[in-house]
Amino acid sequence: MSQRCWQRGIRGIDYRRFKLFQLSILWRALVSGLDFFRLVSLGAREAKAREMLLVGDAGSPEDFGCVVVFSHDRGADVSDTMFNPEALRWGGRRMYKFFFAGAVWLYHCDRRRAASHLHRFFLSEQGELTGLVGDLDDG
Repeated sequence: MSQRCWQRGIRGIDYRRFKLFQLSILWRALVSGLDFFRLVSLGAREAKAREMLLVGDAGSPEDFGCVVVFSHDRGADVSDTMFNPEALRWGGRRMYKFFFAGAVWLYHCDRRRAASHLHRFFLSEQGELTGLVGDLDDG
């Protein structure tokens, strides 16, 4: 992704349902036996994710917060494209990058608080999501 991204705001999202959906994607990758998901590991944070899903607790926006980057490839639809999840460090924090449904999903999975500039991109408890929009070819 390039520096030529812009923001898109979405309102009216059911916080609990969408946050648990996001967490369920991370969890399914974690417990999958498929080689496609081999890089996903939560270590000591696994128990917290499991418990949140079992009791239906969406937690706070920072609990496994997720930044969404809505993507296209030179204007073309990429909603049917999927890439293997990757582990990465952002601001010294552990994150996982997924690509599916035409978006990059960046999950903050570190036990330490996410970098403050990421917080505005996590789904808010008021049901607002500020996503980024960018072209895959730019980066």
